[in-house]
Amino acid sequence: NLPVGLIGLWLIRSFLPASEPGKGKIDLPGFFFFAIGSSALTISFMEAGNWGWISSKTIIAFLITAIAGFLLLRREHHTPHPFLDLTLFKRPVYAAININVTIIQFIMMISVSRIIYIQEILGYSPLQTGMIAFVSGSPIFFFAPIAGFLSDRYSPKLPIAIGYLSLIYSFMWLGFFSTPSLFSLLLSLTAFGAGLPLIFTPSYSSALASVPPQKSGVAMGIILTLRMLGGTVGLALIQLFIGSVERSEMPKMGERLAKVSAFSNVHFALGFLLMIAFAVTFVLHNR
Repeated sequence: NLPVGLIGLWLIRSFLPASEPGKGKIDLPGFFFFAIGSSALTISFMEAGNWGWISSKTIIAFLITAIAGFLLLRREHHTPHPFLDLTLFKRPVYAAININVTIIQFIMMISVSRIIYIQEILGYSPLQTGMIAFVSGSPIFFFAPIAGFLSDRYSPKLPIAIGYLSLIYSFMWLGFFSTPSLFSLLLSLTAFGAGLPLIFTPSYSSALASVPPQKSGVAMGIILTLRMLGGTVGLALIQLFIGSVERSEMPKMGERLAKVSAFSNVHFALGFLLMIAFAVTFVLHNR
């Protein structure tokens, strides 16, 4: 990652136009409450299976999450420079974009489980698995400009809709066909890779267009913060879901079939989550 980061810094210094420095202040208490709450929430989901859902550790972690969330909301309503500017969510398009980005980052964390599953259950070597991941991720390079073109030429809703349909197809296909052929696997994973930029690219531009220019930095910061939180919680919850299904199915099905069942069920669950997010997003967009 270091060479990539250095190239990124060089590109920013060389080509990004200078902007006037802002006069806002960093809301350190708000940041502190958010960091504590999100950390406690993630730990709760990651460790609840080991600790027990009604154990004292789990209850304390959820209690810390609730208290930090309450303090964060109270703080953000009364500070002139909030860490999370909640007034931006009164704009339906901005609210829709945050739902888009958070949910998509949440479901993206299935990639971690897929890599393991492709090796352990489908029997591909680490090198073959890496090549499969590379091929399935390559559409991101090609579909990002296509998403921008469709968004500018027609409407951001068009590429977002196509992206959602691509992702829903990918998840439902792997839900029904959990031990696919190589061609079928690549087809579904390629649809996954194509759907991501079709949603992300117009989402970011729409979000910035829906807020006042002086709040564009805060608006994008909130989106990226919620996106990372969605990914963190997504990884914890997806692993919790898979582990729970495997433990319940293993005594009667055996280890391999239990893993196949868990893989299928988690794809169905995330596919239905995408359908709900798709509907909510377009209700807000139409408003």
